[in-house]
Amino acid sequence: MNYWEKLFHTFAIVSGTAFVLGFTGIAHAAQKTSAVFTVTSVTPMYDTVIQQKPVQSCSVVDIPIYSKKDKTGDIIGGAIIGGILGNNVVKGDGAGAAGAVIGGLLGANKSNNNQEIIGYRQQNRCTTSYTQQSVERLNGYKVVAEGQGLTYETITNQNFKVGDGMVVYITIQR
Repeated sequence: MNYWEKLFHTFAIVSGTAFVLGFTGIAHAAQKTSAVFTVTSVTPMYDTVIQQKPVQSCSVVDIPIYSKKDKTGDIIGGAIIGGILGNNVVKGDGAGAAGAVIGGLLGANKSNNNQEIIGYRQQNRCTTSYTQQSVERLNGYKVVAEGQGLTYETITNQNFKVGDGMVVYITIQR
């Protein structure tokens, strides 16, 4: 006799004894016993998980190289012209000095705006983006087993095969 047959016979004897005791009044209000049921169906259960996968893309870009132009001449030229205009147009105390300051600032600004691109250097630039991917993941098994004229259904992580024996714990209420 194999293991399952021995287990089944043991269960049958225990169940029969419990059944008889239940009718004789000796049994308690609730009895617990176990039985070996035969697995009749196994259905894998899956759930869907969203995973984010990083994707990196790189490209070479041209970065301009500007000339290092001497601003001194533009600043001095702007200050001289501003000083002349301040003295001749406004004609007041400090007007020449104020004109020179304003002219110097305008000359410096002109110098900044007239930078010359003298070449390009190449630089590698990378960006990372994410793609979403749906993945199905095994979440357990829905198992149906039958025995003792009863059908038992459960969800478990154990992968039973149809025809396997499954120990089922039963509580008999009076």
